[in-house]
Amino acid sequence: MLLLQIAAEKMEELESHELKLANEIRQLNEQMSRLHQQHAGELDRLSRENAAELQRLRDELSRQKESAEDSSGKGSELVYYQRHLEATEQIDELRDLVAERQIDIESLQESLGQRDAELEQLKANISSRDTDDGGLVAAIQLDLERVTAER
Repeated sequence: MLLLQIAAEKMEELESHELKLANEIRQLNEQMSRLHQQHAGELDRLSRENAAELQRLRDELSRQKESAEDSSGKGSELVYYQRHLEATEQIDELRDLVAERQIDIESLQESLGQRDAELEQLKANISSRDTDDGGLVAAIQLDLERVTAER
């Protein structure tokens, strides 16, 4: 009987131990379930935060693109202004060159006027001279007229 009693006690002890283990397993399962729910909630929260941060970054990128476009627009205005200044400088240089050429033209016209006066004086001198050789005078007059016509 003692063996039976020992066996019964051992059985009770095992059952008690089994109940304890079952309670611990149930508590661990409940704790795991709570942790799983917390984890799922945390994942949802992080996902929402991530989506909000992603949208904020997209908005910031869009603002920076707009700012860059505005800056490049200002840059193109600066390029336009620089080109305008360069063109103005070139126009001034061309005006100076035209003024120099105009002075050269006026000088050449004055020189031509003096030459014309000299030619007319030579023609008058040749016409007024009474020389014996009329053929020489006629040849000189033709040469003078030819030179005048070529000019």
